[in-house]
Amino acid sequence: MRGACRPGEVFMKLEIFDVGHGACALLSAAGYHVMIDCASSVDLGFDPGGLLVSRGITTLDLLIVTNYDEDHVRGLPKLLQKVDVDRIRRNRKVTPDTIDELKGLEPGPGIAALIDMAKEYTVSVNHLEIPDVTIRTFSHAYPDFEDENNLSLVTVLELGAAVFVFPGDMECDGWEALLDAEPDLCGLLKRASVYVASHHGRVSGICERIFDEVGCSPHLVVISDKGYLYDTQETVPYYRTKAGGWTFRNTDRWVLTTRSDGMIEFEVGRNPNGRWYLVAR
Repeated sequence: MRGACRPGEVFMKLEIFDVGHGACALLSAAGYHVMIDCASSVDLGFDPGGLLVSRGITTLDLLIVTNYDEDHVRGLPKLLQKVDVDRIRRNRKVTPDTIDELKGLEPGPGIAALIDMAKEYTVSVNHLEIPDVTIRTFSHAYPDFEDENNLSLVTVLELGAAVFVFPGDMECDGWEALLDAEPDLCGLLKRASVYVASHHGRVSGICERIFDEVGCSPHLVVISDKGYLYDTQETVPYYRTKAGGWTFRNTDRWVLTTRSDGMIEFEVGRNPNGRWYLVAR
């Protein structure tokens, strides 16, 4: 059933999956399904296409790709084999040929599938109306930036009164330029409920201005990465000082990590009195 959320109903679920070093999240709202990145993990047995099929989902309403790197689209080939993808939203300021050039002679299978998909999906059919959901994206053009990370598609989901930020792998230089150019993004960051740490929580994804000047003060920061292979252990204390804290699995938390917490789920709905609520579990 597709329709708006009535008081007392659970309306939206946002899941951030543990895919090791990579990214994959799924928004389920009012009968619609939106996937943000589609990494898979052989080690963890996670396959985004298989997940959808196991839930009886044969059509993905929208796939959002936040970064042109394999760890964001590793599961795309199998996803396309198993389900239909109605729409794709990516940084369209980067042409398929440019993606090919950026990745070199032998792009990974996920990027190769994305390049083919970008050539096929030539008409902008990104618009998708979901009750009480707004999806905003912000990005740079090539060659204003010439590296994949700063060509990320910063994606903001407004789910009722909750705001979720998925920055891809945007690094500090890219952030600074976006903050200067996009006042709407600054306003959304100021309202953020959950901030997914840029570049998998690495130091290079930190832009202090987001928090210290713009005023981003989320309830929770989420880091999607594996183990301590990368330098996220250095950034957890930093992000802890920027989050306001929220109840997660019956305890107060500030920073969540897929490596320690596994799959992270957020529920957004309306109380019987009509007020929006947010639950993290």
